[in-house]
Amino acid sequence: MSGFIEQKPVSWETLKRYHLNPPQTADELRRKKIIQMSYNLKRKMILSYCDYLLKTIFSVETEEESIFRGYRITENLFPYNIEEGISHMIFWIYPGRTFSEREIIAIIERVYPNRGYVLFKHRENVRSNIGIEHYQLFIKK
Repeated sequence: MSGFIEQKPVSWETLKRYHLNPPQTADELRRKKIIQMSYNLKRKMILSYCDYLLKTIFSVETEEESIFRGYRITENLFPYNIEEGISHMIFWIYPGRTFSEREIIAIIERVYPNRGYVLFKHRENVRSNIGIEHYQLFIKK
């Protein structure tokens, strides 16, 4: 990771600019160096990252409920470098299911009532996981 420049934590005000308007490049939102290194190592260790995600996100314990609902919201295990007081979550969509942005927003507002949030789906040129549709979700604590 030579040349890695760690950015200062991204503020809530900056994140709000990305609501339903994802960053143009991967450099706009980055992880802390140690988290990026962990993420890279995990990706190298696993043959099929998509299969790994399916087995962990939609695991046996949650599969029936997740398939029924068609989505799952999880904490991002490799979060971006954001200010304290903000949770970085992922809104995963079960393969074969579809949700409009309006439906996703309704779900988020039901699950996290009266909380500020930012939601976006990365542009294709920025996505690191193209196998399972998902959205970045930031919740104000």
